[in-house]
Amino acid sequence: MKIGVSTSVIRSDFRFLKYFLEKFEDLDFYELGFLSPLFVNNLFNLKKSFGIHAPFIFKMDFHPKLTCNDYHETFRKIRQSAFMAKYLSAKYLIVHYPDTLQLQDWKDNFKLLDELKGIIKIRIENTFGNKYFYAAKDYKFLCEELGLTMCVDIGHLLLDERINPFDFIEELSDFVEEFHVYYADDKTYKKCHHLPWSDNEKYINLLNFIKEFDVDIVIEATPDCKGLDRLLNFWR
Repeated sequence: MKIGVSTSVIRSDFRFLKYFLEKFEDLDFYELGFLSPLFVNNLFNLKKSFGIHAPFIFKMDFHPKLTCNDYHETFRKIRQSAFMAKYLSAKYLIVHYPDTLQLQDWKDNFKLLDELKGIIKIRIENTFGNKYFYAAKDYKFLCEELGLTMCVDIGHLLLDERINPFDFIEELSDFVEEFHVYYADDKTYKKCHHLPWSDNEKYINLLNFIKEFDVDIVIEATPDCKGLDRLLNFWR
């Protein structure tokens, strides 16, 4: 197991890079989120390996659309982030699939993922609230057909009431390479987005459950929420 941290903990604001590097110097790797292009040169100062979360520096003014009919702009930017990740020698690229909270205009677009994996290693991150594609069997089919692996986002699992998170993880265990760790429920997600720590029983049980997996663990908290040190202490 390797423990990493997402730049989400500083909102990917590299004006706080010194703090970020010092606070998490004992962790194994970084995951770079939605970074300003102004800070790309700072990446050469990183002393650890890293993965990248699409769309990376190619930000969008709207929520990513990869499984809607008007997917073209989203895919263009994710494809750019894939080439940039390869150029920077990133370990992998995280791609959300399918679109979050999608109730209509479903388009599977598997061919887009197939194109991306020809550029760099792709880890598919589960979303929530998609009417058509959300169950473990859906992701299992995707991974088997395209030779992809999973980044299981614990917060997204907790937000989707249709899913038993333990069963979801168990069914996909052969394909899981990473977990994004933070707590979420409907109320919390609107208030502070990615809460690092909660005493919620299901959340604590999930943390203990995934501790048994020999995969990457990424702390994906946001700075507007308290409890980061408690989550760090759990994994250290």
